[in-house]
Amino acid sequence: MSRRECGRTFAHLARAAATPLIFAGLMALVGCAGLSSRDAEKNLQSWRGQTGTALTNTFGYPAKTVDLQGGQKVYEYVFSDKCTIDFNVNSSNVVSELKIQAADARDCPHKLPGGGTY
Repeated sequence: MSRRECGRTFAHLARAAATPLIFAGLMALVGCAGLSSRDAEKNLQSWRGQTGTALTNTFGYPAKTVDLQGGQKVYEYVFSDKCTIDFNVNSSNVVSELKIQAADARDCPHKLPGGGTY
C-alpha cells in the first residue's frame, strides 16, 4: 500500500472509528501502523561502509568475534532472543556485510550510524 493510499485509508478510518481501540485495530490490519520489517532491515543495512569502531561505540563490545583470513572479522551481536546481527568487518576495519538473524527486523535495535535512531 502506498503512503498516499495509507493516508487516505487512515483518514477514512479515523472518521469511521467508534472508539480509539477499534481505530488502532483497524490501522494494524491495513498495515499503516508504523515501520515495516523491510524498512527496519534497510535502515540496519546503512551500517555497511561504517567502521568497526563505530559499531563498538554504538553497540558496545560484540558477544563474539571471529577472526577470518586476510584480517577480516565477524562481530556477532546478540541483542535479544529475537535478534542477532553478524557484522563482517574487512581488513580496513570497515563493515562490508551484515547478516540479520531475526524473524522481524523491527525486533533489532533502531540505531543508525552517527548515533541516530529510526
